[in-house]
Amino acid sequence: MHVRRAAGGLSAALTMAMVLCACGEASSASSNAPIPAADVSAAAANPVAVSPLPGTEDASPATQISFLGVPARELRNRCSPQVARVLLDTAWWDWPAERISRNREFFATDITTTTPEALAAAIVP
Repeated sequence: MHVRRAAGGLSAALTMAMVLCACGEASSASSNAPIPAADVSAAAANPVAVSPLPGTEDASPATQISFLGVPARELRNRCSPQVARVLLDTAWWDWPAERISRNREFFATDITTTTPEALAAAIVP
């Protein structure tokens, strides 16, 4: 009786392993496929909008919104408008990797409690 249970459990484990391997192979093959240049240029020409429907308002970059429910609703601001302005003015997403590395304190700053002056002072040129 113990042999049947062990064989049944082994069979189920092998079946699950085969299913998982098949899933992994399918996804890895598709992820390695090159992206056509037309798709890349179309994506670059069409930036993502928070509110894609005509006549709807965009949320500010400092706003956290919920897409659960219709229409989407604003939950809260992530930081003060002044701190958001400092973040946008720095354009940190355009910084080279070495400048990002030098500015660990800036990226570790809690934007919910900091002042705009303290955030700006944390930036290392």
